[in-house]
Amino acid sequence: MEGDGKTLPGWDWGDIAYPLKGGRWQLTPHIFLHPLYYIDYTLAQCCAMQFWLKSEENFGKAMNDYITLCKRGGEASFPNLVKSAGLSSPFEEGCLAKVVTYACEFLE
Repeated sequence: MEGDGKTLPGWDWGDIAYPLKGGRWQLTPHIFLHPLYYIDYTLAQCCAMQFWLKSEENFGKAMNDYITLCKRGGEASFPNLVKSAGLSSPFEEGCLAKVVTYACEFLE
């Protein structure tokens, strides 16, 4: 089995070049029909990774902050919820770089 090594390694695309170049993701219709679905997941993933970093430093505090955040869900805007949990907004410059750098180092 061949794959592109990026999106679905191990899948056999035969001689169809586009998926081999990483274009397979474009066949997922809800990326285009419901883009906020993926944006929401991306924002949540960035926050989850920040909680992971916090848990490496102080698991108990990270867990308490997470539970407090969950209890507050729906009562404040996303930026206010993120700030109240001691997280950086995924929209702030450098936020993604920090969590991605940590994840890459962890996976090495």
